[in-house]
Amino acid sequence: MQELGEDWKFPMPPPEEVANVASLEGVDEDHLRLLYSRATPQPFGTYTQPLRLKNPAREGLTKLGILCSFSLDQVQEMIASGNPSFREMASPDWRFVELPTGHYPMFSRPDDLAAVLLDLSSSASWQDDGERS
Repeated sequence: MQELGEDWKFPMPPPEEVANVASLEGVDEDHLRLLYSRATPQPFGTYTQPLRLKNPAREGLTKLGILCSFSLDQVQEMIASGNPSFREMASPDWRFVELPTGHYPMFSRPDDLAAVLLDLSSSASWQDDGERS
């Protein structure tokens, strides 16, 4: 695959390959055309180099996981198992919203996704009981 990415970037795979690694639930052919018209290659380093979060200012930021492809129970199991991809989410500062759909909610549930994102601007919704429904 490196020969396709000029030795440093990973191009957007064809739809049949995307469907093998990310749910395309709710994504139709028009959505796919739009997705591919705007897709940009991903640098290989994002797959091969560990992410090191060092800036302490990040601790003061709102932390929200919008769960589309995994349920809250599945994410909590992965956190509890020590899965390194979910390690950062073990903090009690994280909140989660389940938005059951595929990997591309901006196409499959755009209004619901927009409502969740707009709600981020309202700190009261996070402070009342520590949960978001």
